[in-house]
Amino acid sequence: MLNPDSNLRSEYENAKILDYRDPANPNDHIVLTCEHATNNLPDDYSWSENDKRNFVDEHWGLDIGAFEAAHALAKELKCVFVHSLYSRLLLDPNRSIVSDTLFRKFGDGKEVELNKDMTFEEEQKRMKRFYIPYCEALREISLKIDPKYILSIHSFTPNYQGETRAMEIGVLCGHDSSKLAEKLNDELNNVGYCSEINKPYDGITTMGAIKSLIFAKHPTTREGITFEFRNDLLTNKKRCKKLMVDAGEVIRKVCAKNN
Repeated sequence: MLNPDSNLRSEYENAKILDYRDPANPNDHIVLTCEHATNNLPDDYSWSENDKRNFVDEHWGLDIGAFEAAHALAKELKCVFVHSLYSRLLLDPNRSIVSDTLFRKFGDGKEVELNKDMTFEEEQKRMKRFYIPYCEALREISLKIDPKYILSIHSFTPNYQGETRAMEIGVLCGHDSSKLAEKLNDELNNVGYCSEINKPYDGITTMGAIKSLIFAKHPTTREGITFEFRNDLLTNKKRCKKLMVDAGEVIRKVCAKNN
C-alpha cells in the first residue's frame, strides 16, 4: 500500500510519484522511474486516425508493459516510483531538452502527425508544460529522498526490422555505472535470464532522465542504470510476475543499503 506518511508531492503536470516505502523501515536508497509509461494525451491534444493506427499502441507511443512492470517492482522493493503521464510522442522526458528526438517526427518511416509542422512556440509550450514538471518531480526526489541507486524501467520489441531479438533483458549504463551494470547483468544471467549490457540500445546516449538524478550531487555518490525488458515477457502476466520477483531479488542483493 502507499506510504500514508509520505512528504512527497504526488502529482505534477507530467509526472506522478508513488511512494511504497515502509514507514517503519523506509527504503530510501532505491528509486524507480518509468519515462515511457503511457500513450495518453492531455485533453487539449488528440491523436489523428493515422497516428492511432501507426503509433498509439505500438512501441512508438509507449514502452509496452513497462509501467505495469515498474509498478510491480516498486511494490516488491517497497520504494518510491515516478512515472510520466503522457505519451513519449507528445514529448519524450527521457531525452535531453535539446535532443533531435525530444519531439519525434517519424517512426518506421511514417510521419507522426501529432508533431507535424510544429512551431517553435509550440515546442516551447510543451517543454514548459511537460518537460520541466518531470524534472521538478526528479528534483523533489533528489532533495527529499537522496537515493543512491536510480533504476529506470523500459521495454523493447522482440522483433526489430525483421530481426528476432533473443535477449530478454538489457542493462544500460554510462561509464559512471558500469560496475553496477556488470553486477546486475551477471546476477540476472545467473538466475536464468538472457541479459546483456548496453543492448539493444547504448546507455551512454539514451539515459536522459535519470542522468539528472545521478549527477545531481557533487561529488557524485549515486549510480543508475536503465533496464530494458523484452515486452513480450511483460505482457505475459505469469512470466512478468516471476520476472519482477526475480529482478527484485537481484536488485536487493546488488543494491543493498550498505553497499
